[in-house]
Amino acid sequence: MAGLTILERTPEGAAVRGGVEDNFALRGSNSGGDHRTKASTMLVSQETGLVVYSSSEGVCVKDSRNGAYNVVFEAKMKHTVGLDVSPLGSFLVTYQRPNKDEPDAKNLKVFRIGSDEIGEDGEPAPCFSQPQKQASQDAWPLYQFDKDEEHLYRAVANEVHAIKTSDFAGGIAKKLRAKGLNCFAISGGSEPKIAVYCPEAKGAPGCVQIFDVKHDFSSAAKSNPTPSARRSFYRSSRAKLLWNSTGTSLLGWAFSDVDATNQNYFGEQSLHFLSSDGEREQLVELKDGPIHDVKWAPNGQHFVAVHGFMPAKATLFDKKCKPIYDFGSGPRNTVEWSPFSRFLIIGGFGNLPGDIEFFDKKADGKCKAMGKVRAACTVGCQWAPDGRHLLTSTTSPRLRVDNGFKVFHYNGDLVHEAKHEVLLQVEFGPSQAGDFEDRPASPERVKRGLQQATSAAGRGGGGGGGGRRPTSRRTSRTRPLARGAETSPWRTTSRRRARERSRPSSSRGRTTCLQGPSSRSPNRPQRTRRGGRRRRPLRQRESERTPRRGEARRAPCFPKCFLFGYIIVGRVRGHVINMESRFANRAPPARPTRSLHKGTRITSC
Repeated sequence: MAGLTILERTPEGAAVRGGVEDNFALRGSNSGGDHRTKASTMLVSQETGLVVYSSSEGVCVKDSRNGAYNVVFEAKMKHTVGLDVSPLGSFLVTYQRPNKDEPDAKNLKVFRIGSDEIGEDGEPAPCFSQPQKQASQDAWPLYQFDKDEEHLYRAVANEVHAIKTSDFAGGIAKKLRAKGLNCFAISGGSEPKIAVYCPEAKGAPGCVQIFDVKHDFSSAAKSNPTPSARRSFYRSSRAKLLWNSTGTSLLGWAFSDVDATNQNYFGEQSLHFLSSDGEREQLVELKDGPIHDVKWAPNGQHFVAVHGFMPAKATLFDKKCKPIYDFGSGPRNTVEWSPFSRFLIIGGFGNLPGDIEFFDKKADGKCKAMGKVRAACTVGCQWAPDGRHLLTSTTSPRLRVDNGFKVFHYNGDLVHEAKHEVLLQVEFGPSQAGDFEDRPASPERVKRGLQQATSAAGRGGGGGGGGRRPTSRRTSRTRPLARGAETSPWRTTSRRRARERSRPSSSRGRTTCLQGPSSRSPNRPQRTRRGGRRRRPLRQRESERTPRRGEARRAPCFPKCFLFGYIIVGRVRGHVINMESRFANRAPPARPTRSLHKGTRITSC
């Protein structure tokens, strides 16, 4: 694990931890003490190796590629809540909360990292800025760059504008017209594409369209540009556009706030597939219910969807949207690919138990299980840059107890665990290209991971779900002998059955006493070994036997579970009745009541 680092952010600030060789210890400053950077927000760019911190004092950018985390950019900007870095690490995008005193202030800015240009206030001057009243987390980042950072793209009403990064002062270089534009996404690859989503309006369906950046953009926006691919669908008010890494396929994850089938309170979701050349566009057939997660593999050849009502189902698709492997059903809502697209995990976090399943995707598309572990109360997870370790975290404010993080091997072995009073964020540090290579799984480690998962499942512990014992291994439920009982009242004996057969059919298997027996009494109605109806106990008290024909029965008292006053009244009343009967040498006048059981009538005053 040499070369890996972990970045954590707590209320005291952000710090860097070493790898296994350092026992994940905090890296100190030159004096050897704990060195933390003040940070209310932290952004880690794995592609560029830059780490961006923002605090009440300003914004700071550090370069981790040489391992020293040297400061390469610093500016004093208050209330910065949005951060983004361009694909090559040349530009920094920041967003500040609007100021009521300055409503027209330009709070959305683009800085060139490493530039020596200084503004009038003595701080680094932005190369582009504009006022922005609001920016939601779902819509961030508001600016997007192409792979070569040649243009910056932004969305306005019904249009997408492209600005040359070499000449921000020149303004808009070209435009793309898209009526009802809601969001857009720029693809990677050698020939970049742009996908736009327009929600349904005035009875017209929503649609996802793909345009060519080089040919469909122009200096004067065309009224009706021709898309290379298009798919229309209803029941959508917003969407997420997910490109694969090569820019050849697109997934449109559509959301609707209202479910027409009334099956989901949170609305309806659907997944649509489009190829950039327009050869294929279709609805991805998924299980009924919500779509929990969708992730493309880093190489762009496969994607996994977790879908359906719980227990959710996970399916692996190829780049042509053909299902090639079914992971089965279970309590899961998250999927994560390793950087080399070899390993993946499927887990259930949030309000789910936290089971994590590790899989190895083979060349033929099949996936082999490597292990299973339970990481309870997990909020997020991330693969390490080496593709062989997984980081799980429990952070605040999502959970304010049991904060900390764990590091696992790809087979589920626990490598390290750290506890915190309050942990706000934790991620693996960036690494340079070529630091790690793609290696297959070790057979011995996979075997050990499967054995541990099996044993944990049998114990009902962290291996995912409690094990169910075979029927032949289960013991019958028994209790100690009740006081005064010859045999256990929870067992059915031949003597019991004989007594039941000798009793009248009208009172067989019934108890006419209104006062329930105590917990230690052997006369409590018991159930049979096979779970049948409760039968009468072996012995009966003389006062509770079934009255014979023509025989008056003493009025029973109220159950003990009733109010105390009713119990006393019932006992005194029964005692007075018995005294009157003794002196008069005759039974008290009987008044018939409702029949509790067929053939059995109870008399009372």
